[in-house]
Amino acid sequence: MIIEQQSRLGAEQLAALRAAGQVRRYDCAPVEVFTLAEGVYSIYSKSPGLGGDAWMHLVTGPERAVLIDTGFGIGDLRALVETLTDKPYDVFNTHFHGDHTLGNVQFDRVFIHRYDLRPLADSMTPDGRKAFIPQEADYYRPSDIPPFRPYGIVPVDAGFTFDLGGGETLELVHIPGHSAGCSGLLDRRRRILFSGDAVCCTPTFIFGPLPEGEYREYQTVRAYRDGLRALSGRLEEFDVLFPGHGYLGVPKEIVPDTLAVCGAIIAAPAQYDDVLHFGPREGLIRKIGWGSVAYSKERV
Repeated sequence: MIIEQQSRLGAEQLAALRAAGQVRRYDCAPVEVFTLAEGVYSIYSKSPGLGGDAWMHLVTGPERAVLIDTGFGIGDLRALVETLTDKPYDVFNTHFHGDHTLGNVQFDRVFIHRYDLRPLADSMTPDGRKAFIPQEADYYRPSDIPPFRPYGIVPVDAGFTFDLGGGETLELVHIPGHSAGCSGLLDRRRRILFSGDAVCCTPTFIFGPLPEGEYREYQTVRAYRDGLRALSGRLEEFDVLFPGHGYLGVPKEIVPDTLAVCGAIIAAPAQYDDVLHFGPREGLIRKIGWGSVAYSKERV
């Protein structure tokens, strides 16, 4: 299956990095830390059950840092961040899904695109957290799950920048589809797009029923196509992508490839290359080159 092939790509990369001794572990959190780019700590968090194994990225600049996503938040993620950097830092969520936001409870405030503000706020409950994380698994104990507490949410828009000092910035790039507010952060100095789930080769998920409520028009393959078209005009600004799942250092060719996938889906929704089963839901997969999208016909 396509998704198994793409998952192997990430697994082979992890195995090679571990074999080369390029992994650091810390007592405060059951994660693995890799440095694949100067000033960037990529933090690998194993899934406790719901959602796939996830990446967080801590980007450090001359004066400030930004933590991109908070994963499952198992262990003391805040202590880990403050071990890796002594600089003041902000926390940014690429989108509202739990495998990228459950660690938010360990911080005072997080930034997120405003289209995902309401669903993130609605998920900010003790029960929502319990539903996502089993009480115990083979790599953590109940005491490793931080207690729930409210936190501040700062809504921001496309073009918002985090200033890291010394002329370094991370710019919010809005790429909706997977969620209405799905976004990445563009690091022009390192020439990396930290793309969350907006662009990844695992594939990108746009399936299930079309959600009710506001901004539902931004949760379709057509909205995704439009976001990728805009991103295609900025390919000279980055070389690789560091997504929230799977392989890191994805070449930027994934952007035009995924745009072509969207065009193929819109032109012929009934044609597909593979089927993805995710719990009770089923997604159809189209793939071209590096690009792949799992979609449902009601989300086209």
